[in-house]
Amino acid sequence: MIWQIKDTIRRTQDGGIVTVKWQAYKAEVHIGPDGKEHVVTGARRGTSFFEPSPSSESFIAYENVSKQDVISWIGSKENVAEIEAKIDASVEMQKKHIDSYANGTPWRD
Repeated sequence: MIWQIKDTIRRTQDGGIVTVKWQAYKAEVHIGPDGKEHVVTGARRGTSFFEPSPSSESFIAYENVSKQDVISWIGSKENVAEIEAKIDASVEMQKKHIDSYANGTPWRD
């Protein structure tokens, strides 16, 4: 599973990040019954909102924040396990579809 931070919005007076736009996604190669490789993907996007307090010991201003900091903040606001489970279910559903259906014609021209 890959988590990306697409954008942030911060307060200019103290650098506190108040909004994070994120995406989680997964891509796998699945071999179908036809022997061909199929890329299956799943993704979820979201926006998380925060109320950072500059007086808090845990406050990290924009210029000092890391991607991992922001991802951990998302984990404190969002149900990461549920998001990842939905992505996994989407990928598995695509694999099942690939395994259940085939295209083509039974004759040769």
